[in-house]
Amino acid sequence: MEKGKATFYSKRATGTRTANGERLHHDSLTCAHRTYPFGTMLRVKNPANGREVVVRVTDRGPFVRGRIIDLSWRAAKELGILAAGVAMVEIEKVEPHTGVPYRQPEEAATLPDFEITTPTATIYDEWQERMRDRNTKPSEELKSNKQPKTATKPARTTSSSGTKAAHTTSSSGAKAARTTTGSDSKAATNTSATDDKQEQGTLHNIIERIKNISIF
Repeated sequence: MEKGKATFYSKRATGTRTANGERLHHDSLTCAHRTYPFGTMLRVKNPANGREVVVRVTDRGPFVRGRIIDLSWRAAKELGILAAGVAMVEIEKVEPHTGVPYRQPEEAATLPDFEITTPTATIYDEWQERMRDRNTKPSEELKSNKQPKTATKPARTTSSSGTKAAHTTSSSGAKAARTTTGSDSKAATNTSATDDKQEQGTLHNIIERIKNISIF
């Protein structure tokens, strides 16, 4: 770990070329160091407030006694040293990662145990077995299924014939009732005529008896 004073580039330096050929930008997290190779990642910490930032070496400097690093304007802002201009910092090199960090070891994928069976019978076989039980050939079953459905005409014929039968029965019943009424009336007339004849015979007998009495 290296300790010393840190300064930063002004915004006016934006666009100038650095020692590695790149152009400086005030919002980039870069720095200048005298000894570290270009592209080295450095972690800079401000012990006064505990802030830290990671920057990349792109330039050489500073060439002032007592100063160990020049930071970009954005890096100085992250550390909170813009108002002071110069601040004590701690520098340490960040080792590059040689793999994917925090990666859990992979476990070998295992397939679930299952048994593959071949079907012993199909729907067509079951259908043929059912036809055998009915003593019907499959072709005849298909023909019967293809036949069009009959309409409900017989029901209408039955209802109409039933209606006609009902009308016929009612008319015959009415005729029979009329015939019975006529015969009853005729019988009553004959009875009244017979009664009149009997009365007339009785009167005739009485008159004859009176004549006989007057003669004697």
